[in-house]
Amino acid sequence: MADATGQWDWNRMSSVLPELVLRKIATIRPPNNMLGSDVQGWRWEQNWCFTTKSTYEALSNYEVPSFDFKWLNIWHLQVPQRVKVFVWLAVHDRLLTNAERFRRHLAISDRCT
Repeated sequence: MADATGQWDWNRMSSVLPELVLRKIATIRPPNNMLGSDVQGWRWEQNWCFTTKSTYEALSNYEVPSFDFKWLNIWHLQVPQRVKVFVWLAVHDRLLTNAERFRRHLAISDRCT
């Protein structure tokens, strides 16, 4: 679907594709032989071929960020469940403070009224 100059052949494509698809294609660079062949590949393999083994290895090597696991003790506290949840939210910076509401564009100011 590219012409001799390496650009998208809009005349040819517009006769067979809907406008919505054409707009999506416009956001993609046309194939260019100078950049090498345009092929699909699996980035976790040197030969670019998909294997279940490479997928498993990629997923199992995922490093979980290190946390201070002391917060696990929160769940063993002898307090009401809502207090545990509140403390857990506070430890993980998940309380919906006005500063957080402002960061999420839910408030016009980060100041507490």
